[in-house]
Amino acid sequence: MPTGIDCAAIAAGRANRARIRYRFPRHVVVIGHVGRLAEEKNLPYLAASLSLALEQNPTARALIVGEGPARAEMADLFASVGASVAARVVFTGSLSGAALIDAYAAMDVFIFASTTETQGLVLAEAMAAHTPVIALDASGVREVVRDGVNGRLLAADTAPADFARALSVALQQKSLRAKWADDALATAASLDRGKTSAILLAHYDEIIATHRDSARLLPSLPIVDRLAAEGHIIADKTGALFGALTGSVPHVVHAAPSC
Repeated sequence: MPTGIDCAAIAAGRANRARIRYRFPRHVVVIGHVGRLAEEKNLPYLAASLSLALEQNPTARALIVGEGPARAEMADLFASVGASVAARVVFTGSLSGAALIDAYAAMDVFIFASTTETQGLVLAEAMAAHTPVIALDASGVREVVRDGVNGRLLAADTAPADFARALSVALQQKSLRAKWADDALATAASLDRGKTSAILLAHYDEIIATHRDSARLLPSLPIVDRLAAEGHIIADKTGALFGALTGSVPHVVHAAPSC
C-alpha cells in the first residue's frame, strides 16, 4: 500500500526560481537527488557515479537536496575528482515546502542508489515533477521505476562507470528524457494521494462489511456474551474433531462469562 503523494502541489514547482537561487544557467542539464544523506542510502556509490557523469558532461550540474552525516564524505569525493566537478555540485541542505518542489522542478534527471528502500516516495515525487529516474534495482524502487519506460532501473551490482554511462545517455538525449518524463508523470498520477486514499478506504469498507456479516450470526447478544458464545463454538468444534480422531467424546465445561 504505497504512501500517496500530492501531485498537484509538486506540479506547482517553479524550475526557474530554483535555477536562479542556485545560479544554474537555464540551458544546462541538472542531475538531482533528494533524501537523507546517510550511509544506508549508498551515497559513496552515488557520488562516484555522479562524478564520472559530470566529467563526461562538462556543462551538467548536480543538485543534492538533504542533510546527514554522509554529506562531508560526498563533498570530499567530489573534490578529489577535481575542482571542475566539485564546483558544479550544489548541496542545498534540508528543504521543505516551495523550496523543495522548486528544486524538484529544476531537475532534468533524478538519480537514486539506495538498495534498502521500503517505498520509493522521493522517486514518485520526482516523477510528479515530470522528471525521469535512474536508479538501482531494489524493493521499493522497482515498484516505481520501469526500465526504459520512465527512466532506467539498473541491476543492483551495476558498476559506477556503467551507472554513469546510463546517466550520460539520458543527459545527452533530450528527446529520450522527454519521453521518459511523460511516462514518469503518468506513473506519479497513479500514486496520487487521492487514488491511494480511495484504495485504502476500499480496504476498510471490505473489512467492515466482512465484520458486519460475521456479527449478524449473533445479533442479539451483548459483546461479552458474544465473545463467550464464540469461544463455546470453537470449543465445541475442537471437541468434535477430537472425538472423531480418538473415537471418544470429550467432556467440555463452559465457564460462565465474567466482567
